[in-house]
Amino acid sequence: MKKKTSKERKRDERKSKSAARPTRHARIMRGVVTPILGLLAVACIGLGIMNATYWKPSSQIAASAAVKGTQYIVTDPGVLPLVDNQVTVSADAGSSDGEVCLALGSNKDVIGWLARQPYVRVTGLNEWTTLATTKVSAQGSAADAGDDAVAFKDSDMWTSVTCGTGTVKAETKVASDSGTVAIIDLGKSSNATVRMNWVRQTLPDFAMPFYFAGGLLALLAVLAASLFAMPPHKRRKRVVSGSAAEKQAEEVAVSQAVAGSVASLKAAVSFKPKSKRRRHAAHRGKPGAGTPAKPEISQPKVVDPGSRNLVADQQNAQAMDQPDDSATSVITASELQTYFARLSQESDDDTKGSSNE
Repeated sequence: MKKKTSKERKRDERKSKSAARPTRHARIMRGVVTPILGLLAVACIGLGIMNATYWKPSSQIAASAAVKGTQYIVTDPGVLPLVDNQVTVSADAGSSDGEVCLALGSNKDVIGWLARQPYVRVTGLNEWTTLATTKVSAQGSAADAGDDAVAFKDSDMWTSVTCGTGTVKAETKVASDSGTVAIIDLGKSSNATVRMNWVRQTLPDFAMPFYFAGGLLALLAVLAASLFAMPPHKRRKRVVSGSAAEKQAEEVAVSQAVAGSVASLKAAVSFKPKSKRRRHAAHRGKPGAGTPAKPEISQPKVVDPGSRNLVADQQNAQAMDQPDDSATSVITASELQTYFARLSQESDDDTKGSSNE
């Protein structure tokens, strides 16, 4: 075996080192793309942890609003169950010693009670800690209260009523589609602070989307450092040599079978007249067949009547003019019987003649 020289060994070492060295594509994927995806994954997971701990939404929502210059405060339909079905409503008139009442009823009954009366509407939340309010002026002149007027707390228009001195508080559970509203009567006082407290049973989960995005980015970072960093020819699906050889052998076998079938069918179908083959064979057998034939000069033929049987020639010519089926006519049974009878008679005559002699 021939030994390698030092130059050949160095050349082989350089080839092996260059083959082991990562490509430019691999360096970009592992040195640039993978760290970026990893940092994004860590950031998403960190944001998810913060949303699950320090930034977790509070289960208790407390909102308030200061109201001035009105006797009645009314909530719009849907405000009581705005955050949760369980709500606590309170009204504080400050230093007033007057009676403050809070009632629950339908929106239609509340509007009927407030006919020709100014009031303040609580329409929702401006922020998580502030109620949104709107002042509504009286429609027409205010009606005079007679001696037989029904007091606010004694009216049968309310489903529930709670009263207190200077302040009132009521806790209720209202369905989101019930249409129940709250009305507060401040009595002689025209200034008050209204508060609503909700306790949320189900908190929004803002951490899960960040966890999902972080996991997806981490998976992409792993793929970028491993699979996506490989050369394209290594990622392609290789065909097994054994299966390819078997497939080629099967194709050759099928092609041979088809070729054999076509050849056999061609041999069975093809037909050439025998007269042509004989003519060609006779032509090839003649000397000088390859050269063009010279024109022959016709000479008169001399027929010797003594050497020819004219009667026999005429019969032969008539037999040749007849079609082929006349030479091979079928002998009937009666003709065959007549032939045998004549043959037996001739044999009997020959026997008698020989005996007479």
